[in-house]
Amino acid sequence: MANNLIDSELILEEKKPKRLYKNWKLYASALGIIVIGTGTGLGIYYGIESNNPVVDLGPAVTDQDFADAINEANYAITVKVRDVVAEVNKLITPELIHEQLLNEFYEGFNPDSFKFNRIAIDDRTLEDTDLLGSGPIDAQIDYNYGIIENQTTKLTINVVGVDDQQIVTAINNTNYQTEIKVNSATSELSITDEFIKTELSEEVKTAFNPNSFSVNQITVAGEKLKDNDLTTSGPIDAQIDYNYGSFKNQTTNLKIEVTGIDNKQIVAAINSVNNYQLTVNVRDDVTKVTNQIDSKFIKEKLTDKIKTAFNADWFGFNQVMINDRKLNNDDLLVSAPLKVQINYNYGGITNQTTKLTINVVGVDDQQIVEAINDQKYQTEVKVNSAASSVIIDGNFIKEKLTDEVKVAFIPNSFSVNQITVAGEKLKDNDLTTSGPIDAQIDYNYGSFKNQTTNLKIEVTGIDNKQIITAINSVNYQTEVKVNSKAKDLIITSDFIKNQLSNEIKTAFNDKLFNFNKITVAGEILKDNDLTTSGTIDALIDYNYGSFKNQTTNLKIKVTGIDNKQIVTAINGATYQTEVKVSSAASAIKITSDFIKNQLNSDIKAAFNDNLFKVDSITVNGKNLTDNDLITVRTIETQINYNYGSMTNQKTKLMIKVTGVDSQQIVDAINKENYELEVEVHTKVSEVKLLLDSNFIKQVLSENIQDAFDDSLFKLNKIIVDGENLEDSDLTDPKLIETQINYNYGTIVNQTTKLTINIGPITEDKVVEAINKMQCDAWAVVDETVEQIGNIFKSGDYIVGQFKHSTIYDKFRAEFEKNKGTYKFIRLMYQNRELRDSDLKTAKTIDIKIVYNYGTHINQETNLKLEIKASRP
Repeated sequence: MANNLIDSELILEEKKPKRLYKNWKLYASALGIIVIGTGTGLGIYYGIESNNPVVDLGPAVTDQDFADAINEANYAITVKVRDVVAEVNKLITPELIHEQLLNEFYEGFNPDSFKFNRIAIDDRTLEDTDLLGSGPIDAQIDYNYGIIENQTTKLTINVVGVDDQQIVTAINNTNYQTEIKVNSATSELSITDEFIKTELSEEVKTAFNPNSFSVNQITVAGEKLKDNDLTTSGPIDAQIDYNYGSFKNQTTNLKIEVTGIDNKQIVAAINSVNNYQLTVNVRDDVTKVTNQIDSKFIKEKLTDKIKTAFNADWFGFNQVMINDRKLNNDDLLVSAPLKVQINYNYGGITNQTTKLTINVVGVDDQQIVEAINDQKYQTEVKVNSAASSVIIDGNFIKEKLTDEVKVAFIPNSFSVNQITVAGEKLKDNDLTTSGPIDAQIDYNYGSFKNQTTNLKIEVTGIDNKQIITAINSVNYQTEVKVNSKAKDLIITSDFIKNQLSNEIKTAFNDKLFNFNKITVAGEILKDNDLTTSGTIDALIDYNYGSFKNQTTNLKIKVTGIDNKQIVTAINGATYQTEVKVSSAASAIKITSDFIKNQLNSDIKAAFNDNLFKVDSITVNGKNLTDNDLITVRTIETQINYNYGSMTNQKTKLMIKVTGVDSQQIVDAINKENYELEVEVHTKVSEVKLLLDSNFIKQVLSENIQDAFDDSLFKLNKIIVDGENLEDSDLTDPKLIETQINYNYGTIVNQTTKLTINIGPITEDKVVEAINKMQCDAWAVVDETVEQIGNIFKSGDYIVGQFKHSTIYDKFRAEFEKNKGTYKFIRLMYQNRELRDSDLKTAKTIDIKIVYNYGTHINQETNLKLEIKASRP
């Protein structure tokens, strides 16, 4: 017997005087007759008559008699709440039945004849769930006795102990309380089964099953407990919403004691600190300041008590302000202490300020400029160098500076305006002869503009006349292929100088050399001059610096294979290409590379891409069309082309058409079950825009996707219950089964399944819609920011903008329902707050409306504000 079962308690009746036994052995004993096992004495020997008469013992007691006696008895057992039927059944034993019988039935009961079948209640078998509550249960024992089957007798099951209803009542009558720190997250408030159990009485605590208990939520004034409820200290009267076993959505009270220092006290402490300080160097970027201002920088100056309560995650640095504007790099150009303010947010408390001293140290720009102007600078260039080759940069200047000025010098702050000689800007002509030049550097450094310092330029090397003489004395040679373009034969400065002596080559200035043309017998070289092999005597016409129209001789060697050989090779080849089924005929591109890649290396090398031109591709004398490519097969066609002056040429092209055809694509689409999620009040026209070719093909297999032609897909309509989908079908959250009716190419009026999941419009979606809108408003010159801001305070302006934009109209009702959670914060212009000074002239400006909506804070939407000269 299991430990959780209570021993059976029998309800015993006082035994009545015994009747005469029907069993012959018992009957004989009652008469004082001695029964001898051998059958002697009374003349009875196993039923055979002796000389003495046989005693009549009466009728025998049958199995039916025993069943009747059992059925008249009343049985009872006691079990505990939540016992299981399998263990209760073990209490129904032959001993339990036997002890309740009287007289001859008690004496004659045969335990082996009793067979227990089940415990029944109202014609059904007892179940575990019948034992969950305390109290008596009227049941029956179903059994067999001997040959008598399917008998029943009464059974009272006394279920004792604490049941789930009593446990729930005890929980609901208990006063629970807990403690949590200010600004804790609600997730830190854990209501466990142990927390509930500890407050219960011992009896209920013993019966309490931790696995039956689960918390749904904690509520305050009917709303789910939020992090914002824990931002101030003090008691909160809350409720625990829980389930216990089959008892759902139960509630019991909970007092939450919120302790600690709240955000307002922490902000007051931060704002009262007067000794926030940091140090940067002159000309540092403002980010060197802002990168140091974090939660750790703020926290370290606070008192221990405030420091302990400070939550680093809630500190949000905005910007550093000086004289009511944002600190910028120009404020860090002079070494001196700066008194500024740190603008920050903490938790939900925004736009706070505390004092900060920035110590700017180091050498400033004025000292650097004075040091630059005190130095002597010199450089060297070659004769005929371009004036632009005299490069003076920050590194050139820095190398002449010394000590701490050199360290403080910033090369990127230095820029040259011009180099001058005798008051004029340095020119290329100033560098055509050797010798020293006294010049000046006109420069800027940081905010110091148009400064000057000295520069000596040493000009060295060979002059242009010597270079010209050397060029004109050289015999130049080059080689080109037959059918080359004359325009492609360009004489470069490298080609010219590589034939010169090392001394002349070193002095040669590429920028002074300018190729004009190549002439043959007084005429400009033409393409026709290059169609046959051989050597051509030509002249190079060029300029070098101020020396114009100079000439030097050039021999041109023309080599290679001619056009006739190339065309013969093309016409003797068989070309092959492959396209997808239903490709456009225009997709077959016959390029010069396609043609020449089938030719031998000599012909390929001679092939001139510019001479090759395709006229058409034909099948049986007719131009190849799209219809020729709609089935899988190999087509024999002809490429009709020209090569140079050789026109109307033909060569064979085999086109292999492969892939998946339109019917296979349609079959694949029709097998799919498409799904789409939209918000309530979405228009059918909007749904149709979503059902484009990409939506259809994205779920298809890769080979079908590859074959899918977006241009062939056309949506006709969406059908629900045999009718066109209407806007009215999309007004409530639900799932609707529809069909997409479409065409694909020439296969029309096809349908495939579409399940549309119509979801509610969430707060996220409303905010997303607001932020995408382009809002408009107008004001009059000299109106204040406060006056303009009043337009946006109530939320009615946003409602109006929803009405003006049909694609956002479905979000209007949701916004109006929760308009009380909308809060206007500020207007922003050019990454700062809009100022009254921005409203002094008539113009149109793009600004941003900053607002809160529900749990979404510091949201922004675009506003085009027209500032008018006068009120219309």
